[in-house]
Amino acid sequence: MSRQPVFMEGWTEFYPFCYMLIAADTALDAARMELPGRNFHYVTAVTFSAFAVEAAVNHVGIDHFPEWMEKLKDGGHERKSWDKKLELLTTKFGMPLDFTTGSAKTVKEAFEVRDKLAHGKTWVGRQCYLDDGHMGDASFPDWLAPCLNESRAKQVIDDARTLIGQLLDKAGYQPHNLYSMGQGSYGETAGPARPAVWKVKGTK
Repeated sequence: MSRQPVFMEGWTEFYPFCYMLIAADTALDAARMELPGRNFHYVTAVTFSAFAVEAAVNHVGIDHFPEWMEKLKDGGHERKSWDKKLELLTTKFGMPLDFTTGSAKTVKEAFEVRDKLAHGKTWVGRQCYLDDGHMGDASFPDWLAPCLNESRAKQVIDDARTLIGQLLDKAGYQPHNLYSMGQGSYGETAGPARPAVWKVKGTK
């Protein structure tokens, strides 16, 4: 039985960190199909994992620092690098952070790959190798080649999810928030519905 359309109004929050972790998982699943082009899926998994960590840092930062997204001239959080922002949050919440070991080390290495791709510069390498007929493509940069396998891509995803989970836990979020792509609430209104107003405004 059909009914008349009604105007609905409410609010929605979208959490990019969860979306990008799912994207990383999906890229790894695609790579496991062993079809041509799977190296691109491995790199996608690594870079989206790095994006997810930065998104989680901003998610927590926005909730706990009212000025987080303000582009201040001197010392504004928007001008800080992702690792400096993370250090700020871990200090606030008493979370141990060591970029030389464990999940934080893996994530930092993933960011180095992401940054090299995002700020792409031509790589030139001089190589000498024995061509035994079994060697793969020797033209990949030394910083990219380690990402082109399943075990590394999976490690980066797992460690990114671990680091995000630790941050959310220390900041007082519920465990399920790690797996939530957002939340919202809507109810019937007389209408017409008003345009969406997002939590973070004026950013591009």
